[in-house]
Amino acid sequence: MAEKHPQTNVVNVGIVSNGLMPVFQVPTGSGGITITEAHVTFKAAGTAGLYLINAGAVGTATGAAGTLATYGGTAYTALTPIEMTVASSPYIGEGSFVAVKEDNTGASSGTTLVSFTYFYGK
Repeated sequence: MAEKHPQTNVVNVGIVSNGLMPVFQVPTGSGGITITEAHVTFKAAGTAGLYLINAGAVGTATGAAGTLATYGGTAYTALTPIEMTVASSPYIGEGSFVAVKEDNTGASSGTTLVSFTYFYGK
């Protein structure tokens, strides 16, 4: 079996309030990706519920295609990395977008770093 090399993507999504922001498109011909871990760090304290979701091929689906990881709508401390809960089936196919969605429990801060580690394939 071929060794699977993890890669990490980090993006500043800024303020997201009941919104959706595509952050990564899975390359065509890659075999898709499987997310192994995800974290979020907020610059200022507050409350927000964030999801990593499969936003489909055009990056606008709001989660019907699947939730990849979650951080529930609870209070958070500034500048403290928080581990997100990765879904039991965190695979996303070629051409689809990974997106960050806020679940309308608050808003992320002006600087909100979301990172996710993945490998190509299942």
